[in-house]
Amino acid sequence: MFLSFSKAAQAGNDKAQVLLGLAYNSGAAVEQNFVEAAKWSRLAAEQGNPVAQNLLGQLHLDYARNGTWRTCNVSSGAAAGLLG
Repeated sequence: MFLSFSKAAQAGNDKAQVLLGLAYNSGAAVEQNFVEAAKWSRLAAEQGNPVAQNLLGQLHLDYARNGTWRTCNVSSGAAAGLLG
């Protein structure tokens, strides 16, 4: 499943990009990587995806507050509607 999202994200699908951002943020199905989380969230946010905009904002806010990347508290439920 991760591979299909990855291919769709690379093709420019904003929903797949935000799902990758969420996966990298939480470490679900892939090694946790906040730089990748920000990368994919930014790509989706630039296309107007509100979930990605929220995730990206939280990543940057957390980094500004703590000087380090940490898992953002974005529920997987926020992304559930992306596939519908």
